[in-house]
Parts: sequence; C-alpha cells; structure tokens
Amino acid sequence: KNVVSTFVAKMGNKTTQLRKQEAPNPNTMALFKAPNLRTFQFSFELVATESADRLLIQDIIQVFRSNMYPFDEAPDNSLKLMYKFPNTFSIFPYLLDPKGNPHLLFDLKFGRFKKCYLTGMQTSFSGNAILAEAGGNPMFAKTDISLTFMEKEALLANDMAEGF
Repeated sequence: KNVVSTFVAKMGNKTTQLRKQEAPNPNTMALFKAPNLRTFQFSFELVATESADRLLIQDIIQVFRSNMYPFDEAPDNSLKLMYKFPNTFSIFPYLLDPKGNPHLLFDLKFGRFKKCYLTGMQTSFSGNAILAEAGGNPMFAKTDISLTFMEKEALLANDMAEGF
C-alpha cells in the first residue's frame, strides 16, 4: 500500500490525466524570427585534354579559393581584430548553344540569385588518368569541384516579383 501511495503522490496530477485520457495544452506557437539565407551548391567536372587545359583548371581553382576567404586588414605582426569581407559572386547560369552562344538557363522572371559569398569548395582529383606535358609536372586529367554559395542577404516577399 505504501508503494502505491508513493507512486500516486509522485504521479500527482498525471493519474487524473491518465484516468480522463487528457493532457494539458502547452500553448506552443511558432514565432517568426527571421528569413533564412539561401544556399546553393554547384558541381562541375573539369577534364583536361591538353596541357593548356591543365593550366586553365589550376587558374579556375585558384580564382575560387582566393575569393572564398576574407582579407586581412591588419598591418604585419599586429593583432588581427577585423577582416574585410570576401568578394561576392554574381551567379547567372548560362547554357551554350551548339554555336557557343550563351543563353540564360532560367528565365529572368524566375530563378535569379542575389549576390553570393562562396562559403565552401571541395576539389577532388581523379586517379584514372594523368596528363603530362614533356618535361613538365604531371597533373590529373579529371578534376571535380563542388562550390557552395550563400546569398549575401535574405529574400523578402517583395523580391518574388523581381524573379528571386
């Protein structure tokens, strides 16, 4: 009997809830805090078929890597308290027709991007084929890069009419 009374005392109001098959309403509501920043990921397969392509792939990787990080604004050997924001990218997805003329992949009324920061980059090199020039350094013929961008500012309902 003591065990039962102790159990009922610990359960308190819960025994009534069990008997009545009821539970209190926690009055939980979702509150709007702020819009999220959109992120985008793009993957590209870069294949070098000659040594000039190899150098171009290196340049492409370097451009993305050097624009992904902030700039140091502190003088040499001083305490680094502030950074200058990295460069932003304007993304316009184009598709080339058979003649090499660019055409927007998306209609300008839909699918636009605000200016973006490059927040991540992954590079993988294929071990299947190696391209080398005579007397030069060998390099993998296939390089995959994956880029992650984040828009600089959040979208608002007003932006929808402008195609974002």
